[in-house]
Formats: sequence, structure tokens, C-alpha cells
Amino acid sequence: MLTNQTMDWQGEMLGRYRMIRLLGRGGMGEVWLAEDTELRRQIAAKLLPSVLASDKSYLHAFEYEARAAAALEHPNILPIHDFGEQHIAGDEIVTYLITPYMAGGSLRDRMRATTRTLPPHESLQYLKQAAQAIDYAHSQNVLHRDIKPANMLLQEGWLFLADFGLAKLMSSETQRSRTHTGSGTPEYMAPEQAQGHATPASDRYSLAMTAYQLLTGALPFRGDNPYEVLIKQIKTAPLAPTQWNPTLPLAAEEILLQGLAKRPEDRLPTCVAFVNALEQAFSLPPQTTSDDSEATILAPWSKRLRKVVLTYPLQQPITPTPTIPEASLSQTPTQPSVSFQTSNQGREQTVPTPSYVGYPVTPTNIVPPQQNTYPPTIQYPPVQSPQTRQEIASPQQEPKRTISRRELVIGGSVAAVAVAGGASFLIWQRSSTPASPAKTPPGPQKIMPGVPLLNITRHLRTVYNAAWSPDGRYLATAGEDQTVMLWDVGSYLAKSPKEVQTLTKPVRRWRLPGTVYSNALSWSPDGRYLVATPVTGSNQIFLLDVFGKTSDPVIYKDGSKTDDLGGPDFLYSAWSPKTNMFAAAVSNTQNVLLWQLKKPNTPIKTLYNDQGPRKVDGAEISVGELAWSADGTMLATLTNNFNLAIWDVKTGKVKYYINVPDAPLTLPPGTHAIFVIRDAIQWSPADNHLLLATNANIVNVWDVQQPKKPRWQLGTNDKNALTPPPNDDAGFGFKWNPNTTGVSWSPNGRYLVGGYGRSHNIHIWDLQEKKPVVSKGIQMPTFLFGQKNGHGDTITDARWSPDGRYIATTSFDTTVIVWKVDEA
Repeated sequence: MLTNQTMDWQGEMLGRYRMIRLLGRGGMGEVWLAEDTELRRQIAAKLLPSVLASDKSYLHAFEYEARAAAALEHPNILPIHDFGEQHIAGDEIVTYLITPYMAGGSLRDRMRATTRTLPPHESLQYLKQAAQAIDYAHSQNVLHRDIKPANMLLQEGWLFLADFGLAKLMSSETQRSRTHTGSGTPEYMAPEQAQGHATPASDRYSLAMTAYQLLTGALPFRGDNPYEVLIKQIKTAPLAPTQWNPTLPLAAEEILLQGLAKRPEDRLPTCVAFVNALEQAFSLPPQTTSDDSEATILAPWSKRLRKVVLTYPLQQPITPTPTIPEASLSQTPTQPSVSFQTSNQGREQTVPTPSYVGYPVTPTNIVPPQQNTYPPTIQYPPVQSPQTRQEIASPQQEPKRTISRRELVIGGSVAAVAVAGGASFLIWQRSSTPASPAKTPPGPQKIMPGVPLLNITRHLRTVYNAAWSPDGRYLATAGEDQTVMLWDVGSYLAKSPKEVQTLTKPVRRWRLPGTVYSNALSWSPDGRYLVATPVTGSNQIFLLDVFGKTSDPVIYKDGSKTDDLGGPDFLYSAWSPKTNMFAAAVSNTQNVLLWQLKKPNTPIKTLYNDQGPRKVDGAEISVGELAWSADGTMLATLTNNFNLAIWDVKTGKVKYYINVPDAPLTLPPGTHAIFVIRDAIQWSPADNHLLLATNANIVNVWDVQQPKKPRWQLGTNDKNALTPPPNDDAGFGFKWNPNTTGVSWSPNGRYLVGGYGRSHNIHIWDLQEKKPVVSKGIQMPTFLFGQKNGHGDTITDARWSPDGRYIATTSFDTTVIVWKVDEA
């Protein structure tokens, strides 16, 4: 057994080696500068923790592995000159390795000596040498298991990978090898190694982690203890490297993240291939970069993070409803397993070379709408060309009306909480997607619980948006990793797959300078453009030409406004289903700007909502999520005090204003604030007067012509959705409450689909159900699905395909799943 006893070796003899001074101490022992008394030279002595002399199995294993490591002869592997063992106090023995003394220190020392990242060419030079050493060792069936900068010694620009004497042979069957299969440093350890299954791909992961640190100056996973770090290695996607180093080429970011793939088979096949791909990424022509000072959401000056809204106590105590025992939810949700594991046969090992905001597009990998070979079930009415569309009338003066004050939380935009000045503040996340442009939506014809067909796994962080192209062939996704990706899901679905297919390579990808939160991505009605409003801290909207030759977005920006921290920010956007026009809500105002295609410098119209106070106790009343009616004549927004403002777009006046009733919350008396993941708003595609709007745990469906009472109120009986988290705390003292997430209509206007916080289930409500389950006036879902073979975390968005046959869902688990829901 290993012991923890240490001794002062200075001046002592270790075999023929006189110990001079201690160079370093770590978990695997001590390193001393020593003199070889026979050869008269300085060497380094690595002393491992002492063991009992009776531990023969360890002593035999040490000798075997030391000989194997000494047999490794490579210019970039620190050679082992000698090894041995020596009795110390009592029945203890210390084992040691003798190597050359490298006066240049380690790569970790080199990194610490500079306040910035090393020059890329220097980092790549070191990585190349380490990669060659690791690949050579793998060819000799030797793993290192502890690749990190501290084990890379430098001497006059040359790198020597050290501690191979501590590596375990892949074929070793010794007890010591079995016990320490997962040994290593948590910050650099591969997920499978953390679970006790080290492979050559584990060393490749550790090298990629070293490269990440070299090129960004940071490690993606830190924790208060090793266990916390290892859990993150297994479950958490690393932060995009460009969020630490915005100057890093996007192509290099792609390679780094592939090197840190959770699954070993998704990483590059060798270390040299990984470094070669990085070198190629840095050799590409300079990329266009944003000069926006808020290009990263992590910037401490980010307006998005500083938006706070006051919370108000509930006037009347609310009696909590009984909740389900939380024993079944005590475990942290995990990623779905067996049902989404598909064969890797035929997986390409080559790495795509992305441009700044997207992959190069060729006629072989993406098809414009007029060339579409994927026939949807229904033929939609043709979209008018821009030349024949009517221009929007000029702004009109809006009437002023007063709204009653609500005693609930007034929200902003991001699902986060902050505390400032001794007062509590809550930031809300909301969403919606424009209704389908079809006048006569087709289905689903025969609804059924969803069967997963496609699993999209390329996003690195939470996915907030899924948007189907109008013809149903393409799916656009976007979220916290600041990317918009385009997927040709129609080509896969047209083959009627019998098993789940995993998609990892989008046909196109755009990199944007901010997180694309919910209700911030939508298609033009002709399927040629996407409009996105990432959080940038400035008044910028990004128009993406899906089938254009260039991947650079067109920036829409109000030229009369400034970009300083007091300037406007666009948080929500929605494209009109009938015209070449889209709307964007201006943060912290009650204004919505209308923009026309090919007019990027000036909005063509401003919609004002002056029906109600501008502020409540200092908190701004502002517009939020946007949704167009199916005929494009009305635009609805869910204000951040939970009311609905609906404009007649032609006149520019508020046509309807709905005071939404308080939701039946399940909070104990005295609770002042709740945490809601997001809200949703969307018009029925089959009825121009039906509008859904969520309110915490309730989905309200309104006939806007009869605004006094919702026509339907929908809720859940899902035990998982009703079970509070441990301590019933959402963070910073705010109480968690059951709440809906993404909700949308089926194309035929009969069904609604949505999710709930803390539930992995997908909910479907049938508005024409003859005998619905109703509790206290709230209609329960017709059925639930997805708990066993769906997402591994809360669902953030749910969107029906234009033909009604499929549903796309997104999640905090970073995946997108496409489900079949129509048996017809």
C-alpha cells in the first residue's frame, strides 16, 4: 500500500545519487535535483510515495512499467536513465525514476510567465512535439493518462513529455494498473477516463484540453473539488473558446471542440491529425471579426447581464397546492442513452473548414426552395415576390390608454437572477415563433405519441430555438453557443427512417457575436432568409442569406441610434408570414420597429404601445415576445407585465389590449418572486383571432375579439413538472414554480405542443377533445411522451413542422430531437 510519509532528502544519498534540492512536490511524489556521483552530472530524481516492503505486487508492477517506459525512445519523450527502490524508515520503501534535468522548466511555467496567451506559432510548435510523442507511445501500446502542461518540460525550444514512467500499459493486468486506470489530473481528464476506462482517445482529449488552455488562457472546467470537475468533464459542454479569446479563428475553435468531444469516437484519430488541423485553421486567410465590445455574453459590462427588473410581493397569500414527493427527481438528469446510440460506420474523419460565420455552401449540400426535391405532404400557396408585395403604410398616431397594475413579477429577457442595492431583481426568459404561413394547414391527421427519428448533437450549449423552413425541408437551430445551424432534416425524413439517426454536421453554420435566445430566430416566408437578434449590446439585427454565395450576415441597424451602453438592444424578432418585412422589439421600451428587406439602415415604421404606465416603481414596462397573425395583418406582443398588446399593422395602432389574469401559482404565503424559464406567444395558423400566450404554469388561448376571458386554459398533471427542486429554491432566494416552456400550434390549429420546467416530457393538448381531463377549469394534456427516450434535461422549445407530421424540440441538454407524431 502507498503511504503518506515524507522525509527531508537534502544531502542524502538515493542509490548513487546525492540529493541537492527539492524542485517540486505533487500528488505523484517529489522531484529533486540530484548529482549522479558516478557520471558526475546533474539529473532529476522522481520519488514516488513510499510503500510497505510487503507490497510485492506494487513493487513488481513498478519495475515492469518502469522498464516499459524506459524502452520508449523518442526525441520528445523524456528518457529514463535509471530506476530503483530504497528502504527508508521502518518497513517502508521508496521507488524512484532518474531522468535528465531540464533547466528550462515546464510548459505550465512558460504559460504562467506571461499575462497573455502565447503566440499561436509557439503554442502550435509545442503541441506538435507533444502530439508526436503521444502517438509514438500509443504505437507501443503505452498510455500516458496525465497529459498536461506541467508534464511537458522545455529546453531551448524543445519539448519533452515527462512521467511516462508512471503510465500504465494498456495490456497490464496488475492490481495497481486496474486500480489506477482512471488516474490523472481532473482538469485535463477525458470523460471515459474519469469513469475508469482510459483509452488512447483519452490522451488525445487531454492534449486537446492543453491546446484549449494554450490558445485561450483558460480551462473550461473548474470546481471546488476534484469530483465536481470530473462531473463537468462527463456532463458539461465546454464553453466556446472564442468566448475566452475572441481573436481565435472559428476554424480553430471547431477543431478544439472536436478534440474535446465527450465520445471518444468523435475525436480526431491521432494527436498529430489534431494538431495538423489546428495549424491549417491558423493558416487560413484572416477572418472578419466583430469590433463589438460586447461580443461575448460573459463580458462583465454586458447590458444583457445588467438588465434587472424589480419584483413585487403578492398582495394575497396563495395557498400552495400539494406537490409530488421529489424522491424520484433527486438524481441529476442525464443524457439519453441507448435509444440515441447509432453506428459510427462510415463516419467521416476529415474536419470541415468553416468560414467566419458559416460553412461554404455548394449546390451539392444545400438546395434552394425552387430546387427542393423533398415533397411536403401539402402544397402551400405561393409566396408573392418582393416586387408585388404591398408597402406598409407610414406610422400613425397611437391612442393612449391605461392598464391596471399587476402584483406579479415584471420581467426582462434573460433567464437569470441578480441582486443589486439590497433589492431583489429577476430577469425572465420568454419566447415564441411566428405562426405558419399556410392558409389551410394540413395536419396532423392521426396524432400519436412522438417517436424520435433524428437526434442533432452539434450544439455545445443550451439550444433555445428550432425554426422550420416554410417548405419543411430545413430546420434552423440556435442558442447559447452563439451559432445558427442549418440542417437538411427533410432528406433524412423522406427516407422514412426506422431507427434514430444522429446528425452532427450542419449544411451551413453562422457564427454570431452573442447568444441567440428564444424568439430570436425566424424564416422569411419564401424560405430564403433567416433573421436573428443575438444579444450584442447594440442595436443590431442579423439577416442571414441561407442560399447566398457569402456567409457574411447583413447587419440591420438604426442609423439614428448609438451603440454605447445606453443604446437600444433587440431581444426578440419575428418575420411577417406574408411580406418582405420583419419586426424587432426594442428592449426596455414599448416600441416595435418594422424593417423591410434590403433596407438595412432605417426601420420603415415604429409601433408604439402607450396603453399603460411606462414604469412601475422604477421598472420599465416593455414589449417582449412577438407573433404575427397568420394573415399578417396583426402583430401581438407579450409585455413584461404579462399583458397582451395587439397592433393593427396597417394603421400602427393598438387594436386589442388584454389584461391577462394572474396564474394559479403554487407558492407558499409570503413568497415575493418566482423563477420562470420562458414564456411563449403564437397565433393559430387556422384562425386569425386565436392567440396563445403562456403565463407561468398556464397556457391561455384567447379569442382576441372577446378578451375578457380565455377560451381555453391548459395546464399539466405531469408529476415531474409539478415537483419542486431541492429546497424549492431557484437561486438567490427566488422560489421555483411550475412553468411552461416553448409552446406552439399544430398547423391545423387543433393541437398545442409544449414543455414544462423540470420535466423531460413533451405535452400535447387537443383543443377538440370530446372528454378532456379538466381540473379547476384547467385542461390537462391529452398525452405525454419523451420521458424515457427523449431529452436529458428541460425542453426549451417545441415546434411543429409545416405539414404537421413532425415536432422539433430543443433542450438545456444541448440536443435537438425531431419526433414523428402523425400515424397517417
